[in-house]
Amino acid sequence: MSNYRQVSLLPSFDRILEKVIFTRLYQHSMESSILPKHQHSFRLNSWTEKAVFIQLKEISGALNKIIIVGGLFCDLKKAFDCVDH
Repeated sequence: MSNYRQVSLLPSFDRILEKVIFTRLYQHSMESSILPKHQHSFRLNSWTEKAVFIQLKEISGALNKIIIVGGLFCDLKKAFDCVDH
């Protein structure tokens, strides 16, 4: 929120049209099971904390079985700062 900028500035009609298209695409993807079950974005009742909890559960399960665990984490906080506005 400290460096929030809109990606695009759309007129009101375009925002309504975008919402209608998004709603239809979302409904189609849920009915067709296009998104994998571990995809947490673009889903209702799914949030970042839930994704972190599932990841920690899998890591602790692997460590209990004495399996080597590794991780790669990327900070995308300033990802849109390099986009030409």
